Amino acid sequence: MSDTHAPSEQLMSQLSLLHSERMRRAADWVSTYRWPLIGLTAACLLIYLPVVSFQFLNWDDSWYIVRNDLIKSWYPSNLYRILTEPVARNFAPLTIGTFLIEHSIWELWPGGYHLTNVALHLVNAVLVFWLVRQVTGSDWL
Repeated sequence: MSDTHAPSEQLMSQLSLLHSERMRRAADWVSTYRWPLIGLTAACLLIYLPVVSFQFLNWDDSWYIVRNDLIKSWYPSNLYRILTEPVARNFAPLTIGTFLIEHSIWELWPGGYHLTNVALHLVNAVLVFWLVRQVTGSDWL
């Protein structure tokens, strides 16, 4: 007796073809816009990478990172509190959850948090480049 919930081989084959087609299109896009992407990456790194040597700000970093016990362990009680309680009078579970992940990687090294932000800026710059390219249809802005 066959399992009716198991995906058929035909469906799996179609999904595999769809995935490989998307990967090919992404590779073609990167190849086509290689130089603008390299320039965008270089500009982002030149502009933002120096922040890796900076310290935490004395604005809200002490409340969100340095003194925040919620981001120092993955205990279920901490995860629950991250999802249900405000921190520093702001309810921001995505932000605090991200700080939990970052604290697991960087602990209290400020450069690591800044490096994460540099990477996010770079990803967003590429996404804006892609969006503008899609909207305008122009290779050069």
